[in-house]
Amino acid sequence: MKNYKLILAVLFLCLGISKIGWGLTIVNSGGSNDDTEVGEIDPLKDWTELANSNETTETEWVNKILSPITVKFEIKLEEDLPIYDTSSDEVFAVALASSPTPDYFIVKNAKYWALFENSSYFNWGVFSSKDLPTTMNIPGDYTVSHVTQFIDDGGGTNNEIPEPTTMFLFGTGLAGLAGINRRKKK
Repeated sequence: MKNYKLILAVLFLCLGISKIGWGLTIVNSGGSNDDTEVGEIDPLKDWTELANSNETTETEWVNKILSPITVKFEIKLEEDLPIYDTSSDEVFAVALASSPTPDYFIVKNAKYWALFENSSYFNWGVFSSKDLPTTMNIPGDYTVSHVTQFIDDGGGTNNEIPEPTTMFLFGTGLAGLAGINRRKKK
């Protein structure tokens, strides 16, 4: 019985640690989004300087960068899009559409485009200005003309395990070890 208590204690400790604020949160928004957890910084795939922007040119550029993965245009979030400061210096968050979940997103500022993989919290795009060219004026006079979201058209290789599933697998492994330990003792 002691082994089960020990295993349960370790499992709850691991679950508790996973709930600790490892992710970034929104700060100083002056609204209901303060303290909202937005995950970690999404990885920058590439950036470019292109003046013309439309669905076709953006999709072609993204597919060129991601080849052999191909994506399809999902939605363009237009101007006056709120960009939030986070709990980390020079890191910003933008709310993304939640259905369907975007796999990639472009942040466009004037004539600069930056492509990110949406790999943390799927309903938030999180990016660091340190990854971007200084000509994008981030933080400074930072404005976003739009954010474009893309979804993998099925040919992708994004097989990440979401956090709850990881914890379930970890817990199942601990339970299996406990069963093996119990059999050895008998």
